[in-house]
Amino acid sequence: MNLYLVRHGEAGPSGGSVLRDADRRLTPRGEDDARLIGRVLAQAKSNVTVLLSSPLTRALQTAELIRSAFPGVSAVRPTENLSPGFRSRSLFDELVTLGETANVVVVGHQPDLGNFIAYLMDVPAHAAVALPTGAAAKVVVGGGNPPADAHLEWLVTPSLLRGLGL
Repeated sequence: MNLYLVRHGEAGPSGGSVLRDADRRLTPRGEDDARLIGRVLAQAKSNVTVLLSSPLTRALQTAELIRSAFPGVSAVRPTENLSPGFRSRSLFDELVTLGETANVVVVGHQPDLGNFIAYLMDVPAHAAVALPTGAAAKVVVGGGNPPADAHLEWLVTPSLLRGLGL
């Protein structure tokens, strides 16, 4: 499985009309970052077939903007298995149902996504990968239970991509 883990784009603060953290929306920069990541994933010929997202507003917005780069993906699928504080094993079990040949984008939060990468690669939690806001990582996952022959293939940030002129 090719797994693309994306941290949601930059979100505005809580307060004012935004009473709950879960309702925070992307800033214009967060929207631009999500579109950029979508374009890069499409240019990388990632052949995305499934897009899963945390049910929080900022993650769903990020996922929808990424989906716009993949006309073949009909909808973003929200899952509680990407909510803040999710259990890595629960997300892994959901991903396994998609099949070994799936190309999946998951949009979620830190530190959970970094911890999930560490879980997949069977490294200590203190060695988890840090994904800045809007960053994307590709993890190739083999069959079986973690460590599922998984390896981190790449990680990019929106600022790096902009620096490269993308």
